[in-house]
Amino acid sequence: MYNHTLFAMSTKTQQQRCRGAGKRKFSLLTILLVVPVLTILPQTASSFKVPGQCPVKVPPSHQTTSPILLSSSNNLIINNHDDDDDDDSKTNAKVSNNNNNNNRRPGLQVIAHRGGSFSLPEHTIAGYRLALELGADYIEPDIVSTKDGTLVAVHDVDLNITTNVADVYPGRNSIEGVGSNVEERGGYFVYDFTYDEIKELRVKQRLGDYGRSRQFDGIFPIPTLREIFDLLYEWNTQIIQSHNETRRSGVYVELKKPEVHLEKGIDLVELLMAELQSFPYSNSLFFGNSLGGSSGGGDGGDGNGETTFGCEDVGSYDVPTLVIQCFHGPTIQKTAEAFESNSFPSPPFIYLVNKRCHESDFWQDVKNLHPIVSGIGPNKECLVGESGEEFMSQARDNQLAVHAWTTREEVDFVMDGFSTAEEELRFLYCHVGIDGIFTESVDLGVRVGVRGCDDFNLPIELWSSYIAKYEEEKGLKKSALGDQSCSDSAFWSNLLSWMFGLSLGMVGAFLIAKWKVNADQKRRRTKHQSISQDDSSAVSSTTNKNEIV
Repeated sequence: MYNHTLFAMSTKTQQQRCRGAGKRKFSLLTILLVVPVLTILPQTASSFKVPGQCPVKVPPSHQTTSPILLSSSNNLIINNHDDDDDDDSKTNAKVSNNNNNNNRRPGLQVIAHRGGSFSLPEHTIAGYRLALELGADYIEPDIVSTKDGTLVAVHDVDLNITTNVADVYPGRNSIEGVGSNVEERGGYFVYDFTYDEIKELRVKQRLGDYGRSRQFDGIFPIPTLREIFDLLYEWNTQIIQSHNETRRSGVYVELKKPEVHLEKGIDLVELLMAELQSFPYSNSLFFGNSLGGSSGGGDGGDGNGETTFGCEDVGSYDVPTLVIQCFHGPTIQKTAEAFESNSFPSPPFIYLVNKRCHESDFWQDVKNLHPIVSGIGPNKECLVGESGEEFMSQARDNQLAVHAWTTREEVDFVMDGFSTAEEELRFLYCHVGIDGIFTESVDLGVRVGVRGCDDFNLPIELWSSYIAKYEEEKGLKKSALGDQSCSDSAFWSNLLSWMFGLSLGMVGAFLIAKWKVNADQKRRRTKHQSISQDDSSAVSSTTNKNEIV
C-alpha cells in the first residue's frame, strides 16, 4: 500500500505542473533571449566547483535524463524528439564519447557498493572487476588495516561476518568496544591479525540468507588496497582502450571506523597517504591526465599540488578517479590536511550520514567541513517525505552532490511505498534528484540511468494510470486519469468537488425535508385552531339564541 507521504508528494508535484503550464510562454521567451547569449560566452574549467577537477556530480551541460541507447561501448545515442511530431519524424542523435564533443550521459553516477556484491561475495577483486564490466562509474572498497599496517578491503572490522576466519583461526576471537558508542561485542577483529594471516582467509556471501548465491563462497581472498589500485589502473589504461571505450572509472574509498583504529594505535589516514606515495601510478591515475581517455596528455601532478585531474577539457566529463568518503567528520578534515601536507592535490570528499541526517546539528557539521566536502552520502531514507525535500534543498543550497545508499534488489531492503528496487531508485533519481547511488546491483543502476525519466511517474500516478488502462480495456468511459499532464490533480479535484457537492446536496435535501415537515405541522396546527374557533363561535351563537328565546 502506498503511504501518505508519496501521495502528498504526488499531489504537490501535479499542482506545480499545473501552475507551471501558465508560465510556459514566458519560459520559452526567456530561453530564446538567454541561450544565444550563453552560447557565445567562453567555456572554462572554472565552471566546475574546483577548477580543473572533475566534480562528483555530472555537470548539467553534460547530462541528460532522456532515454539513452548504448549502441556500442564508446557511443551513446540520445533519443531527441519533438513532442509535436509524429513517431515517424522522431530522430536519434548520435553522440560520440570523445574529446571533441559536448557529451551527454546519464546524470546518475553508479557506485558499485563493495563491488558487484549482488552476484559475487563483496570486496573481492572478481567482484570489483564484474562491477566495472557492468558499467559502474566507481568501485567502492571499505578500507581497514591489519595488525601490521596493511590496508585491506573488508566491510567491517569483524572478519567473521564475511570470511571463514572462525574455521581457519578458531579461538582467535575477542571481546572489546567497537564503534563511536563503544558498544562491546565479540568478533575476529582485523587489527588483531597480520596480513600474512589474513591472506589465508576466503570470503563468503554476506547476504546468502536473502537468496544470494553461495556458489562462490570460499574461493576469493581479501584484496589489498594496492591490488584494487592495480585493477583500476589496468582497467582505465588497457582494458577499456582495447574495447575502444573512453569512459573511465574511479575508486570510491571509505575509511572504515578510523577512530576505532586509532584506539589500536593504527592511523588509517597515514597509511592511505603512504599507499598513494608508494603506488607507482598515483600521479597519472589519480591526479594527472595521461590515461589516454577523454583527457589525454602527459603526466599531471608535478609535486606542487597543481593538476588538471584529467578534466582540463570542459567539452567532456570524466568521473574523478579517486574519491574519499567517511562517516567521521574529523577524519575528513584530517585527511584533507594530509593531502595538502604531502603535496597531493585534494580529491573530492564525501561526508556520509545515517540517522543524523535530520538532526539540527548535522548541517552545522557540514558547514564546518566547508569547503572540503564536495558531497553528502545519506541513507536513502533521509530523502523521502517533507524532511527529505528539506534535506535536498539544504544540499543544493550548499552546492553539494548527493550520493544515496544503498539500493539492493531484495524486497526486504526496499523502502515502504515501493514494490521493487527499480521503482525505488527511479523515484530517488527522477523525483528526488540524487546525483549518484550506491548499489549492489550495478546493472540496475546503469539501467535506471540510461532509461531516463521521460516516462517516470510517481507511484500514485502509476496507480492512476492502471485505472485508466483498465477502463480503456473494458470499454468504459475514459476517466480523467488519462494522458493529460494534470490528470491526477484533475481527478482528485473532481472527486473532491463531487464529494463536496454530494454532501451539500444531502444537507440541502435534509433542510428542505425538515422545512416541509415543519410547514406541514404548522399548517395542521393553524387549521386545527381555525376549526376550534369556528366550533366555539357556533356554540356561542346557539347559546345566545336560546337566551333570546
